[in-house]
Amino acid sequence: MSRRSVVSFAPPDSTAPNSRASPFDLIVANILAGTLIDLAVSFARFAAPGGRILLSGILVEQADMIVAAYGRCGLALERQLDLESNGALWRTLLIRKG
Repeated sequence: MSRRSVVSFAPPDSTAPNSRASPFDLIVANILAGTLIDLAVSFARFAAPGGRILLSGILVEQADMIVAAYGRCGLALERQLDLESNGALWRTLLIRKG
């Protein structure tokens, strides 16, 4: 017997077609820092208790602003990972909802 998981892809807008009404265990976004900051409140609302938000495509120098924005929404940085690519230093953030 195999265990199956349901994966839903939906914008952070409760009126979007096919979006689930219940919270998400995992939210993934690889977009610009300003957009990630703008989405902090929505992502906090749509993340399940104990859920995680994986944010990538972030320049290291922008990461603190993003962590602060998500912290103001009651979310905490769980882990970060840095990667150098083409002379730029990129950071991935794993945020957790308590």
